Amino acid sequence: HQGTALAAESLGLATNRMVVLGDERTALAGAFGSNAGILVISGTGCIAVGHNAHGTIHRCGKAICAQRQFSQTVIAAGEAR
Repeated sequence: HQGTALAAESLGLATNRMVVLGDERTALAGAFGSNAGILVISGTGCIAVGHNAHGTIHRCGKAICAQRQFSQTVIAAGEAR
């Protein structure tokens, strides 16, 4: 919400006329579309983002958290098949 508010103020637009998301969401959609998947981006920092077959998105910036959370998501997605 803070990013949307800052962008709206900078551009002089109402907050209900825009959506501000991180580029990890764009990369996830580009890589997997509506299919379940996990994307890990690393460079100066690291982020893991994924979504299951129901479209629920999980995001984490710490490798330990990402491994635990996304392992559970992948297992749950596999059990749903």
